[in-house]
Amino acid sequence: MKKNNFSIIGVFLICYEILRMIFIFTTKPEFSIELLPVSWYSSVPLCCLPIILVFLMYNLTSPDSKTTCTNLYILCKVLSMGGIYKYLFALKNIDFSLAQFNNYYSVKRSFFLMIFCVIDVILSIVIFFIERKPKSTKETSTLQNTGESEQCK
Repeated sequence: MKKNNFSIIGVFLICYEILRMIFIFTTKPEFSIELLPVSWYSSVPLCCLPIILVFLMYNLTSPDSKTTCTNLYILCKVLSMGGIYKYLFALKNIDFSLAQFNNYYSVKRSFFLMIFCVIDVILSIVIFFIERKPKSTKETSTLQNTGESEQCK
């Protein structure tokens, strides 16, 4: 069942993260900038962290390790959303004032970035509640019965 779980949810999350990373990397500034700020160069490699965390979330066997990876994944999503919102609010005046000049490129890119933010919010909430839900009573009773029968032997 774990492989089935990873093949559906994990592959979707990894594909989404790769698509998101490619979109962020290919977003060009409004004008030709030869040198981006050092913050861009230092933070771009961190875009790979959610991909690694998704892989670890679905391949680790320890519940504590899975919880840690899940919490780190949610933290990455929240911090990334904050950065994108800050970027969008800083550029909203430029986007609309230069919209006709750059053939509405800036407005289209801002719209797509907003879509990624909305998807990140949904993913964070879903993953938070999926990982927090208690085990079913059948699984718990099976584990308790197995543990008790081993102790009695």
